[in-house]
Amino acid sequence: MKSAIKQTMISLSSLINHTVAARLPSACPFFLICEFPRSGANWIRDMIGDALQIPVPRYSLLPVTFSSLVHSHFNTHVNSTPVVYILRDGRDVLVSHFYKALNTARYGTPVQQKRVLAFHRSIISDFQNLPLEESLLNFYRQWRERPYGSRVSWGTHVKTWLEDKTPNIHIVRYEDMHENPGATLRKVVKELSGIDINDKVVDFSIWRNSFENKTGRSSGENKDDDNRRSGKAGGWRTTLSDNLKEEFLSDFGDILELGNYQT
Repeated sequence: MKSAIKQTMISLSSLINHTVAARLPSACPFFLICEFPRSGANWIRDMIGDALQIPVPRYSLLPVTFSSLVHSHFNTHVNSTPVVYILRDGRDVLVSHFYKALNTARYGTPVQQKRVLAFHRSIISDFQNLPLEESLLNFYRQWRERPYGSRVSWGTHVKTWLEDKTPNIHIVRYEDMHENPGATLRKVVKELSGIDINDKVVDFSIWRNSFENKTGRSSGENKDDDNRRSGKAGGWRTTLSDNLKEEFLSDFGDILELGNYQT
């Protein structure tokens, strides 16, 4: 029940802040961190928050009217509000979303279970211990239309943001943050604030929010029933079947190319 209440509060908080920012932008001096669900925004948001030493409120039901980082899954821009859009390879997003939905259906509250099954009825068959290849393919064919947690598909979400040329939208690739976290974090902080953060602040922000520090596991050490499942990029290469890889490319190959991902 507590988890369901938290999720509801997060959704309401995001809606309230977007509405107020759209109508009274001067009253909302925050940065938006936007993503398609399961793209890694929580991790990156917290690193940016530590680097800038500003709060990351999540459960406020009042408009956020102070300097902070506000998380959102919205697929549209809000006036002049500075935005960091977190971009992640959709094939990794798919895998992460599959395990999130499966665990919600298994261990979530009745409200959460009802919500996820409204979008992903195929999850019910996974309780029959189908092969992973078959389960993922069934899930994908529902996920590609409109998944749990988003109003639009992954392709529509990503395309909308990447084609928006508003100057105050800053794209951060999940994979870049993994491969070169120091330079990537410095760049986005500089773009947002004009501040050149020093090495100690960078190192602390990365360490404090590292997968190892948060979970006690090494990056790539999977735990399928954990919200922080693997902490690595590119796991789709060994998780998705060849048939599913081909189907994903047929559906979203143009979006992968738009994001400069391997096709």
